[in-house]
Amino acid sequence: MSREICRNYDESDVTCESCILNKVQNHNSCYKPVKKEQKTAMQNNVNTDKINPSHYKSESGRECIDELRLMFGDEQVKAFCRCNAYKYRFRAGRKQSESAETDLAKAEWYLNYLEKLEKGEV
Repeated sequence: MSREICRNYDESDVTCESCILNKVQNHNSCYKPVKKEQKTAMQNNVNTDKINPSHYKSESGRECIDELRLMFGDEQVKAFCRCNAYKYRFRAGRKQSESAETDLAKAEWYLNYLEKLEKGEV
């Protein structure tokens, strides 16, 4: 069985930021090349927060969900939060790489964010 390799992956010099942050084995969703010397530094600084990991922030530090609000509006993001909470509850304990506890914590994060949106706290 062949592996898909990202166009940025070069074992001797370059890998991609997405693969480092997500600890991807199949480099098929890469987007940003990183030089070899940067790779070690990034691997040492990877955010291990499974609920709100660092790859959900832009280079400017803005959270993805905040950009979603700017692009689609609060009502769409509320629906997104409801759907994600449902998804994480539904799959809790079924995905090999995630524990049921992690999925339930993610669902809780989305419900908390939804509540803050509805109260105008964010």
